[in-house]
Amino acid sequence: MSSLLETFREILAQHDLLPEDILADGNLYRCPTRNKPYKRNGAYIAHQDRPATLWWCNWETGDQGTFHAEGERALSPVELSAWHRLQQAMRKQRDEECARRHAEAAQQAHKRLQASFPCSERHAYLSRKGIPALADMRQDRKGMLLIPVRDSSGRVQSLQYIAPDGTKRFLTGGKVQGGQFVIPGKAEKPLALCEGYATGASIHLACAWTVYVTFSAVNLPVVAAAVRKQFPDAQILICATMTKRAATRDRRPRRLHRPILLCRTLPQAAARTSTICI
Repeated sequence: MSSLLETFREILAQHDLLPEDILADGNLYRCPTRNKPYKRNGAYIAHQDRPATLWWCNWETGDQGTFHAEGERALSPVELSAWHRLQQAMRKQRDEECARRHAEAAQQAHKRLQASFPCSERHAYLSRKGIPALADMRQDRKGMLLIPVRDSSGRVQSLQYIAPDGTKRFLTGGKVQGGQFVIPGKAEKPLALCEGYATGASIHLACAWTVYVTFSAVNLPVVAAAVRKQFPDAQILICATMTKRAATRDRRPRRLHRPILLCRTLPQAAARTSTICI
């Protein structure tokens, strides 16, 4: 094996991707992962021609990236033009693969929801948090809570699993970006956005607000923009939680929380939007 292919293999292994052989012909290949060696939840595209390029994606973790053996400055105009064409071809394959995996995951999510049943009132996670199962949260036979991740049109695109001990994970290959879980409230009340279900349920129970659970700080401004577009005149509250450490050190946070900072990067989402720490 050439030193370049060995470098590619080392990079893939660092991201828990374990292909049997690395095919460096510019095409996309699925491969096993360290956690699930009998499935093909990873993908890569490798190209050895100068400039050598490797792209990878671990669908179990959502981790993806690109490695270039040489920088753009080291390329001649002809090589740079060829490199741009290569990047376009790789991007097209990546986009097609993402669309396929998202579609497969959406179908799987729909089937798993159909096979699920109402949540037990004694579920360990819900009991520990002191909250009920709201909206269309479900439970499977393994005791995992299932939270549908829906797009702005209400279509299921993925699932979030919550184990009895609080461990959380998403359906492999599912699309989370732009996804939301809505807890309906009173129509005359403000609309609230937060990251996690437990926080969202607590806000809803205390205030009777409609709450949009966004699952992550990075996804919060994406959902905020969609909600603002759908409800241009509504009052929207971004609810950022304070950690116990921050609350103990100072009742007033010394810096803005990440969800607030991210939302302020989108003027259309931040306009007429308030932020509160809870």
